[in-house]
Amino acid sequence: MQSEIHDRDQAARVEARPCRIWPRRQFLHRHLLERAYREAVSPGQRLNSYIITDRYVQFSFKIETGRKKASGEQVGVDTGVNVLAALFTGLKLGIDIKALIETINRCQYASKRQKKLRRALKQRIDLERLRMACEWNRVSYRTVPPYKTSQQWSECGHTEQGNRLSWERFRCRRCGYADDADVNAARNILSRFLTGAYGPGSQTNSVACPT
Repeated sequence: MQSEIHDRDQAARVEARPCRIWPRRQFLHRHLLERAYREAVSPGQRLNSYIITDRYVQFSFKIETGRKKASGEQVGVDTGVNVLAALFTGLKLGIDIKALIETINRCQYASKRQKKLRRALKQRIDLERLRMACEWNRVSYRTVPPYKTSQQWSECGHTEQGNRLSWERFRCRRCGYADDADVNAARNILSRFLTGAYGPGSQTNSVACPT
């Protein structure tokens, strides 16, 4: 469900989502945004608002989404630089993201450290969007420790830094089997969630998301 309001600058679209970022020039009309949001989503309670950059404002809302789904397939997801997300099944989402990031980086003159921090921040934003999507669709969301998931072969369990040949390629130095690095990491994440020492409910940085 969506509703629209207008000001002298442009139209602002209000979406039925728990969190939304708005152009800062519309912040002066935030009471109109909140009213439109309440009309689009019921019930909805505004928690807070933040001016996060010179151009954008973020509004946070608390929304009742109902009970979580009790059953469904377990899905392991790995987020990274080459693709937006890689599933344990081999499906990749956002396969063109690497080229876009490289194009952006060529336009930047910042330090390598700043680029690394910017990339880490983007990954956190992607995970937060995934968490919000799961909550909105009443899907249970859990995370597991990602330590060495990119260096461990999901079949034989051999873990070595040399297994990761590059960002895209993975080859086990024990058995010689090769696979896509992101897909292999997603399988490790799912396995760690289902049978690992940390078990379901562990909360860190990578995702095992039952759907």
